Amino acid sequence: MFSFGRQNGRAASLPFTPTFKGYIAADYTIPLGWERHSLVLGANYHYQTKVLFDVSQDPGEIQKGYGILDLSGTLVEINKKYSIDFFVKNVLGQHFVDEIFPIGAPVAPGGYLQILDKYAERRFGVALRYHFE
Repeated sequence: MFSFGRQNGRAASLPFTPTFKGYIAADYTIPLGWERHSLVLGANYHYQTKVLFDVSQDPGEIQKGYGILDLSGTLVEINKKYSIDFFVKNVLGQHFVDEIFPIGAPVAPGGYLQILDKYAERRFGVALRYHFE
């Protein structure tokens, strides 16, 4: 664990720095018998521990640890000239933020403003790709 001085008799956390951050990805290809295509199934998982967004060690400015799971399926032509991608991002709908700020009086004494990450919501889609030669 990283520490940064002492706060209330204990080691203070280094701001904007998770203790651990990791990523794992896996793909599995299934050859399809029709018209020289294959299906590629994929899963990605990203995890990080809590992050403190303030040098003063304010516990109200802590983003708790979270994990993000993304799933995908891609239908690919054998020569990889074209493909169709289906994906779901943030499958578990994890809430996470980019920043947390305290809001002082008179607006909201003791309150905090959270800036949501643009990827903090579950989303899904389809992508069509064609590779020109």
